[in-house]
Amino acid sequence: MNKKNEILRAFKSLVPEIVFKRIQEGKKIKAFEILDLSFLYADISGFTRMSERLSKYGREGAEELTKIINKFFSKLIEIIKSFKGDIYGFGGDAIFAFFEGKNKEKRALECAIAMMNFVNENKKIKKFKYTFRIGMHTGIATGKVFFKDFGTDDFMGGKTLRIVSQIVSETEKGNIALCPNTVKKLKEFDFSKKKRIYFLKRLKKIKIPETQTDKIKYDERIFNELKGYIPDFIIERLGIKPFFEPRDGEHRKVTNVFIYLAGFDFDKKPLYSAKLLEKFYKVLKENCKIYGGYVNKFDIADKGERVFITFGFPRAMEDDEIRAINFCYEILNDEGLKDIDLRIGVNSGYVFAGPVGSELRSEFTVMGDAVNLAARLASKAKKGEILISEQINKKIERIFETERKGRIKFKGKVKEISVFRVKKKRAVRIRMIEKWVSESAIMVGRNEEVKEIKEIIKKVKNRKGQIVFITGEAGIGKSRLARELVNLCLKENLKVFEGDCISYGSSFSYHPWAQILNDFFEISPIDDVETKKKKITDKVSKINKKLKEWLPVIGEPLGITFPQTSLTKFIDAKLKKQRIFDLTFDFLKYEAKRHPVCIVIEDLQWADSTSIELLNYIARNIENRPIILTLVSRPLPERQEFMEKKWFTPLKLKELSEDDTMNLIKNLLDVKELPEHLKKLIFQKSQGNPFYIEEIIKSLIEAGFIVLRKGKWYFKGEIKKVKLPDRVEGVIMSRIDRLDYRTKDVLQVASVLGREFDEFLIKGIYPDVKFLPKALKDLNSLDLVRIERKEGSAKYFFKHILTQEVAYNSISFERRRALHLKVGEFIEENFKDRKEEFLGILSHHFYNANDWERALFYSVEAGEKAKKVYANYEAIEFFTRAIESYEKMEEEEK
Repeated sequence: MNKKNEILRAFKSLVPEIVFKRIQEGKKIKAFEILDLSFLYADISGFTRMSERLSKYGREGAEELTKIINKFFSKLIEIIKSFKGDIYGFGGDAIFAFFEGKNKEKRALECAIAMMNFVNENKKIKKFKYTFRIGMHTGIATGKVFFKDFGTDDFMGGKTLRIVSQIVSETEKGNIALCPNTVKKLKEFDFSKKKRIYFLKRLKKIKIPETQTDKIKYDERIFNELKGYIPDFIIERLGIKPFFEPRDGEHRKVTNVFIYLAGFDFDKKPLYSAKLLEKFYKVLKENCKIYGGYVNKFDIADKGERVFITFGFPRAMEDDEIRAINFCYEILNDEGLKDIDLRIGVNSGYVFAGPVGSELRSEFTVMGDAVNLAARLASKAKKGEILISEQINKKIERIFETERKGRIKFKGKVKEISVFRVKKKRAVRIRMIEKWVSESAIMVGRNEEVKEIKEIIKKVKNRKGQIVFITGEAGIGKSRLARELVNLCLKENLKVFEGDCISYGSSFSYHPWAQILNDFFEISPIDDVETKKKKITDKVSKINKKLKEWLPVIGEPLGITFPQTSLTKFIDAKLKKQRIFDLTFDFLKYEAKRHPVCIVIEDLQWADSTSIELLNYIARNIENRPIILTLVSRPLPERQEFMEKKWFTPLKLKELSEDDTMNLIKNLLDVKELPEHLKKLIFQKSQGNPFYIEEIIKSLIEAGFIVLRKGKWYFKGEIKKVKLPDRVEGVIMSRIDRLDYRTKDVLQVASVLGREFDEFLIKGIYPDVKFLPKALKDLNSLDLVRIERKEGSAKYFFKHILTQEVAYNSISFERRRALHLKVGEFIEENFKDRKEEFLGILSHHFYNANDWERALFYSVEAGEKAKKVYANYEAIEFFTRAIESYEKMEEEEK
């Protein structure tokens, strides 16, 4: 089979057969379809409890859960396909299938019996120290089903699905339950009846028909239409390797959103429901685009139809929790969706993102305890309510007002969970002041930059406009230096206006300038619309009464509507934009006549294109005016016009030195002495990045290594391993996710080799040797990896050890072990005569590959070698690893 056919087959597996057949036959998408189906809902019980137990094993537990589910799903999918069933999708530990045409009821029931037999034969699962018992309960309902194909997603709903959901919720493990409509067609089976639910009396052996695999021939039209249903990140992956394996999955921190939908009457008002659903889907997709969400799937549960959206997968952002709640808030408050009953649950945590299913039918989703809790929260929510977990509440409480709902017991959870309800956005964002870490009052390590800023302020006071561009990587201290600049400006009696860009702000025109204009007009967030209008009108009249004719244009970037005037009524979009630019600059000139002005725009890398245009317009016109434009940004993807001006000064910030790092820690914690091992740990982990320093200190406090007693900080305990703080990981993962798939793959493989690695080693284990030089060059130019060439050989270093750790921790455990094994075997095979040099490395790689026999051998050899040169600490480490390897061997032999 050629590669195009393989990719098409993989695409086909990601959609229901009904969608593929429509595309194959060239049928147009209808507004909706009413299908006559027998719908099968198989819920595998025991996975929720297993998920919670395995969550104790962290990321590996989530990965093992996915592998176990895949093992079951692979066979269940095969059985469904054998009985000519189609698979709507998967709902965590549930599978939804439907049957059309002749004998659909009988095929659905026989399929359910065969599935139940398989589960009963494989109900005991041993994992780690636990033995789990898996069961299944199944519901079948027959009737009309509403089907909507959006061209990118598909949706099923209606009374039949509500009936099957209710049946499953009222059915115990081991039972197959059916609705009356299904039973009517099944005279040869025996059932018992309870209320309106029928139960199959006994299981019997069912002969499973052979699965007929359709031959697929590549067709350009079919391929292109199918692409609409496949997310870009999956298309990119399949273009490189046209099949999925569980080891292709990743460990990630993800914010999970479940939205339950109600208020539709798909049976009696299908056309109205279709239009309302289209409206919901449009709003859903638009807000996903704005806030960076990913519509993972539509499915059904005992509370009805629902949609699952993820933030942080497939691409991480450092503020995923805030984005998710903004997204939910916008969905709930959209005027066009008032007729829909929406109930929302949100939770975040570490999940395993990977393929679920088999080559016959699959989806790429996220699994883990964090997903289950989000679904449970949504099921408890009332109409128009957003319920969130405690960890979400901590992340959003400075932006949203929330209410504690108390501790709630959820199905499958041993302990009660603290639940909060999102009430509304705060009128004024409160700044989080941590009681145990305060921002350093003294600037550390930026003496040269501060000197330069003081000279720039002098020039501005002499009516020479300036542009200051404070740039550097995330967390390097740009905002801290900008605040120092603001303080210096205020001391010199400059008027300061501040605006910031938000990570999801590229869809909001003029966002930072709206904040600056609000400040100029002295508009408060709590002012009502009429008060805002009056403040704008009064200020404009004071500047120039003729400008009142332009109030509709002035109000536009502020989102305030004034009645049109003869000047503005017929103005076109291009002229209107230019007029907004001119007026904004007029306001700044007015202010600058009274005193010098400082404009600060933070996070310029997230600015919308119109804001950048306005910035460039003002930058080119301030040369002889007392105005500083202070721009704070991560490195921009392309050079902007303002950078070409003679009055432009870039301040590129670098990491703090070790001495400056120690000074910053002392200032933050108000301590005089730090234990040497703690100094080494913090500097090694942070490498002089102020944000990383602060977050690592916070994590040490949260872990109880640093404690506050009587107003002073003390250090206690032995620090062996510090968990990477969530915010730091989010920042780094967002950078990694911006790489294309193959370059990211090289980075992940390199992370297995360690903080530094030789070129010959990565060339020896990376499969695509032709692509490798380009990827390494790109990683070097992006400042993720550095290169050191010496005597014809090359050695690479991760610029930040935390980048290596985040990349490594994102790889599935199965793939990690395979890569460690590959490295060990490559060294064994290619450096037989120099094996003595590599004993420690071989010990490390075989141990992490779970190859206990070779790990034992090389650990003993490495330990003996270390002992001979009195490297006692290393010797102890190797001998300890040898003992652990021997114990693992003993366990596996039992």
